[in-house]
Amino acid sequence: MFKRINKKLAISKGLITGDNYDLYSNVANAYKSIFEQILLSKVNLKNYDSLIEKSNLDFGISNPRKEQLCTNLSEYLNCKYIYLINNFFVEKLSLDSIELFKKYINKENVDNNNLLTIVKSTYKEVLKDNYRRNGYSNEKYKVCYGSFIPSNCVNNDSLVLKIVYSRNTKQLSDDDYIRNMREKGEFLDSIVKDISVDLKNNMNVDCDVIVEKLPN
Repeated sequence: MFKRINKKLAISKGLITGDNYDLYSNVANAYKSIFEQILLSKVNLKNYDSLIEKSNLDFGISNPRKEQLCTNLSEYLNCKYIYLINNFFVEKLSLDSIELFKKYINKENVDNNNLLTIVKSTYKEVLKDNYRRNGYSNEKYKVCYGSFIPSNCVNNDSLVLKIVYSRNTKQLSDDDYIRNMREKGEFLDSIVKDISVDLKNNMNVDCDVIVEKLPN
């Protein structure tokens, strides 16, 4: 993530000192936690997560350990299979907003409504991955989350979720295994479509959903 931030701007706002990115990471994580509150209040991701768990298609063991994952993920979104994986480019925030998040991190008395207001008014810009060496771009292009394969390349201005599932826990015959995989694919295609529409309608932002099966 850090290679894609505007380091000069982040330094000017006190988020990075030398090679120390701790404050930047802490503000980004705090911003993400507030954004998650907004996201869950607008879109019932737990319902989609429950549909996966209760589908009887055997999506394996939920909440995999970090070392089991093909790519690094953010904290759990209080779901078993669905993760939020956007980077949040908090150097785009105003100095006043950054100061408020610093107080929040230091457990000072901060009105949560003020933080909610900041995130609601800035998240579409803060999650946009649009800084390149020659400055910020208004052009839409693809960025990659994880290994460089087509399924991990998504629009740079999208809200990005990942559905992660594991190997079958049941012993299946070859025919049943093939049938199960086909039904899983059709089911996940439907879930991805519904989540994308839900987020577009309720968060007013485009969404890309990456699906990742853990290696056996």
